[in-house]
Amino acid sequence: MHVWLAPFTPGKSHFIAVDFTQPCHVALIRVWNYNKSRIHSFRGVKDIEILLDTQCIFKGEIAKASGTLSGAPEHFGDTILFTTDDDILEAVSCSDETFDVDVESLCSLQCEEALRRPSTADGEGGERPYTQAGLWAEGQVPELEMLPSTPVPEATTPEPGVYHGICLQLNFTASWGDLHYLGLTGLEVVGKDGQALPVSLHQISACPRDLNDLPEYTDDSRTLDKLIDGANITTEDEHMWLIPFSPGLDHVVTIRFDRAESIAGLRFWNYNKSPEDTYRGAKVVHVSLDGLCVSPPEGFLIRKGPGNCHFDFAQEILFVDYLQARVPPRPAQRLNTKSLERASMDYEAPLMPCGFIFQFRLLTSWGDPYYIGLTGLELYDERGERIPLSENSILSRQGDPPSLQEA
Repeated sequence: MHVWLAPFTPGKSHFIAVDFTQPCHVALIRVWNYNKSRIHSFRGVKDIEILLDTQCIFKGEIAKASGTLSGAPEHFGDTILFTTDDDILEAVSCSDETFDVDVESLCSLQCEEALRRPSTADGEGGERPYTQAGLWAEGQVPELEMLPSTPVPEATTPEPGVYHGICLQLNFTASWGDLHYLGLTGLEVVGKDGQALPVSLHQISACPRDLNDLPEYTDDSRTLDKLIDGANITTEDEHMWLIPFSPGLDHVVTIRFDRAESIAGLRFWNYNKSPEDTYRGAKVVHVSLDGLCVSPPEGFLIRKGPGNCHFDFAQEILFVDYLQARVPPRPAQRLNTKSLERASMDYEAPLMPCGFIFQFRLLTSWGDPYYIGLTGLELYDERGERIPLSENSILSRQGDPPSLQEA
């Protein structure tokens, strides 16, 4: 974030011009070379010519930066002196803060800056643009009768993570970026033993129900029954549910069981027609049972669909996990850095990458031309605690890697 980078064409000149408001006497020029990392320090300037009013005052080589934050000033570039007068040099030193910088303080400052920088700071390109339907001109969506947003009291249960009731309501309040549509591929209600509770069409309703609520739609196939048709691992939108979406309003799916059921969670397959259309998927859902809230105040976060069906992209949200997350966490543990092998500087790892889908591409073995394998795999969070994984959380695939997208 604090360096300058420009396209480089060998053999051509690349200019930086500095215009002073009035004539100045130049006694010293200091160049801090490109210092993002050890490997990226090779992007730094090597040969340079400095002209003052068309007169060449320096032509030579600039030292490469070390790629670290330790060392003397010469480890970051070069200092070019244009005088040997002691009085001038003493006056320069009085205004030169370079030699007064504490290296440890500089390291601490750099760590703080790294913690504050956005996750896209290391990216080479821009962020993926949002896509949206172009049916309504200039984002005009026909007004529909929506349920007003009202606070819902929180539910309690004698059995942690398992709630008993008849009327289950899911209020979807955000999509993954599309401003006009919101949809899902599949939905299951999880019982206390992990089984999917049966839901029939007469038990489920929605407001809005589907796109056919709009006057310009009469026979759209993405209807409410597709949520429970069982065809969930698909990219065919005739097996998906889609409704008009209005940011800031409620979009409610209601499931009314014939008798009281024990509900432990929900299972979602998000909208998955294509990588672009996954931005129509639901992002935030607020859950209530018999009028009592069973979700956190901010709602449950639903994973964005991958846009393909190379794997079962179901997301299981268990209420007991939310209850455990409300327990105050243990103090953060400092990892034993002495036991950690230093990473290769050929790759600059992002700071605490955050996402739903982590993909490991095994490119080469240690010599076997036919087989590749691992004994174990563990992931740890920012507190140094192991992230629990189940058999449903991991899968392997041979061949061309699928284009998995992180949410």
